[in-house]
Amino acid sequence: MHPPGICLGNDGKAVGDPVDCALPHAIEITGVVDLKDAFTKGYPDEAAQDRVLSTECTQLAKDFAGGAAAVGNKGLTLFWETLRMQSWQAGSTRVDCRLGAFLPDRSGFAPVTGSVKGPVQVGKQPAPAAAGNPGPAPVAPPPPTQVDTPATPPP
Repeated sequence: MHPPGICLGNDGKAVGDPVDCALPHAIEITGVVDLKDAFTKGYPDEAAQDRVLSTECTQLAKDFAGGAAAVGNKGLTLFWETLRMQSWQAGSTRVDCRLGAFLPDRSGFAPVTGSVKGPVQVGKQPAPAAAGNPGPAPVAPPPPTQVDTPATPPP
């Protein structure tokens, strides 16, 4: 879960790590909905989650962006991910409400620059993939060790 106003970067066509919203990013978080408030008797199926999230996330996005038209007028789409039963049973009941823009062919996220609270620019091409994890820093090899050679048995 991420607090409202956090932007998640692009990693190629996928979502990356948090970045400054002034930089190209895939998603901006507009709020968080705790589904346990609406579903006190247990895990809700995806359709039930979608009904609640549609209402709640729409209101959170309007409040965050400064009005109902702000999201659509900027070419952004409101979306969320529903929870799986395993997540619910493990205690995960909160869902991020997200704004983003899809590439024209819907193959991934278009890079968005700026927060929905101000001017926004939506790209038409995928962002470059993030640099791979470089791994651990190089370490000098350990000094060689002398291995005792077994004594030669007497003839």
